[in-house]
This record gives sequence, C-alpha cells and structure tokens, in this order.
Amino acid sequence: WAARATARLAVASFSLFCMAFNAGLGAVTWVYLAEIYPIEIRGAALSACGVINWLACFWVVFLGRFLSLHSACKFSGIVSLVGFVGIYLWLVETKTGWSEESPLSPRSARSSSSQLSPAATPEWAQASTAAAALQAGRGAAA
Repeated sequence: WAARATARLAVASFSLFCMAFNAGLGAVTWVYLAEIYPIEIRGAALSACGVINWLACFWVVFLGRFLSLHSACKFSGIVSLVGFVGIYLWLVETKTGWSEESPLSPRSARSSSSQLSPAATPEWAQASTAAAALQAGRGAAA
C-alpha cells in the first residue's frame, strides 16, 4: 500500500512541476528567445534553439544513466562554468542598440553596427535617439 501511494505522489509531484515550469520559466524562455532575434531570422533561430534544447535534454537523460550523482553534479557544474565564461567573453551587449542594427540581422553590416563599434552609430539611429530624448523631455515636463 505504501509503495503504491509513494508512486502516485511521485507522479502527481512530477506533473505539478511540469505544469508550473511550463506556466512560468518555460514560457518566459521562449518569449525571450522570440524577442531577441530580428524578424528576418526569427523562424530559423527559434528552430535552431528548439533542436539544441531537445538534443541537450536527450544527452542529459542519456548520460544520466551512466553517471553517479557526484559525477553528474561535477559534469553539470563544468558545463555551466564553460557556458558562463563563453557568454561573458562572446555575447554582444545589446542594451543600447536597436533591433534593426543587430549584428544578427541580415540587413545590417556587422562592421557598422553600433553594438560592435560604438563610434559607428548610423545617422538614422542618432536621429531616432535624439527624437526619443526630446520626446521624453517633453513627457517629463508635462
């Protein structure tokens, strides 16, 4: 009787976890991915993200059968550390840029993107920034 109750509790807990994850962090991840890519490459980029996600999940489940708890935690820590260092070294800051001048966008020239070289801000971006600042000043005064 206790084994059957434990099994039902495990299934219910796992189902609750999956529902909460999909309503929270799981959905936020896909919304964020849809927002960071320019419209021209969004479909292909989201497809690639989906494939990479499924392959990573497959490898976690597959390798989990052959690793002890200690080695699985060590492996996950090493992969996370490598990912952190890679993001720190190679991720381009986009906080001050425009989505139209993203280095990922096929319409833009990577060498003239203000995200990669701040001195090369296009005239239209400077004009847009000045207009936005002017409009923000008017909104603050009103």
